[in-house]
Amino acid sequence: SEPTTFVGVRFGVPVTEQFVDCSNPKIGDPDYKRKLGIQWDLARQRITCFSRLGEFAELNIWPDIGLRVLGVTLTLAEADSVEGVTVTMYRFDWMRMLDLLTAKFGEPQTHEIVAHSNLAGGQRDGGVYTWAWPGITLSLSEYGSKADESLVRVATARLVRWLKRESLQ
Repeated sequence: SEPTTFVGVRFGVPVTEQFVDCSNPKIGDPDYKRKLGIQWDLARQRITCFSRLGEFAELNIWPDIGLRVLGVTLTLAEADSVEGVTVTMYRFDWMRMLDLLTAKFGEPQTHEIVAHSNLAGGQRDGGVYTWAWPGITLSLSEYGSKADESLVRVATARLVRWLKRESLQ
């Protein structure tokens, strides 16, 4: 069935209703030391919080999914609703992730080989597996933005519609 969450993140729910905001305090902010202390306490207690990056948010502590996760980035839409999740992981775990996703969601609907380019102009072919439901698309890419990284991207249909509306403005 169509996922409503991924790695513990709920789709369609504002990020502030799911996690504490621990965005980096700005130097000169009158509450700088207090905010820094809160950040430190959250990290020490292993409480997941997020740092805002415009229309994105990064989680400070990643869920334990049995793989070496390098980062979790949330894509925010209207009213800070979480409409996308990107999990960056080490590339050598990508086949294990494929096994986990296949066990949970069944065989992917599509598998294609895609050319990935790096900043130095190098190119390599890598697999991209996709699962799709009416309201969610999930893809696993063998290569991320670096040759030693892989990505899982999950996007809601609401995110796709929102991005289209934003691009028209």
